[in-house]
Amino acid sequence: MHIDGFIENIVLKRTRNFTVRVDAVMDDDFNPYDWEDAESIMKRLDSGKLQCFGVIAQVILWDNGERVTLGRDSLWGCLYESVSDFKNSGYLHDMVHEAVTRARKRLKAAQAVKIRSMRA
Repeated sequence: MHIDGFIENIVLKRTRNFTVRVDAVMDDDFNPYDWEDAESIMKRLDSGKLQCFGVIAQVILWDNGERVTLGRDSLWGCLYESVSDFKNSGYLHDMVHEAVTRARKRLKAAQAVKIRSMRA
């Protein structure tokens, strides 16, 4: 799978029917001037001591080779020294949990839909 601005895969777990995927991607909309210490952040970003990225968590169903995203969560403006530092944060667990919760709700709603046959 190609994601524009892909940096690194953080989590990739597969079951027979589903994939849970979490990726770090470039955050092109980050504005350091939204932060009180903007100058310090800019210096650390410019020197490479700090990274800014977004994180996307997804639960994916593969249906006859077609990819269907059932649940998704994202977090933008992540400021860490490395993606590895984000992996150790509580945000990662919360994002996976939220994406799985959304996927379960979507599947439950789909199961409740009654499809009637139509006569031609």
